[in-house]
Amino acid sequence: MRKLLFNVHLYVALVSGIFVLILGLTGAIMAFEPEIDHVLHWKLSYVTPQGIPKPLTELGEAVGKAFPGEQPGGYLVPGAPNLSYGVATKRGLVAVNPYTAEILGVDQYTGQVLFAEGSRTAPAGARLVIANRAIHTGDIFGIPSKTVMCLACLLAVVQLASGLMMWLKRVRR
Repeated sequence: MRKLLFNVHLYVALVSGIFVLILGLTGAIMAFEPEIDHVLHWKLSYVTPQGIPKPLTELGEAVGKAFPGEQPGGYLVPGAPNLSYGVATKRGLVAVNPYTAEILGVDQYTGQVLFAEGSRTAPAGARLVIANRAIHTGDIFGIPSKTVMCLACLLAVVQLASGLMMWLKRVRR
């Protein structure tokens, strides 16, 4: 019986370990998504600081002039002076130079595209970020993430129970 418990504990631990490793790696990559996005879209991200940034209303007006009919849905204000501001619109995140109100471009892939829908049209670097998020949430396998988490919890319970039973048998001796 002990050998069976040991094998169950071992193999469940291996499967759980793979699950934890994948979640850990993809989660670490997700933690650095803004920095990865800056590298992938450096032409949209970096500006030369030139005094004091313009007010957000002026940046929103510049976006409205460049894209008639688009209303700003929100603003992305980075913490560094050499990064562009973002104005959220329906077409994507519009990168704007905060010092000149110049429109740098539109980043359509910043956290808005799902793996299944946008991966074929997104640039290669953006596809990696999108795929990473899909792997982390379980969407890539077509299995709801709630089901994946329930399976992981079930494996953890089996591992806990088998480990506890082996430990209790050892303590009784």
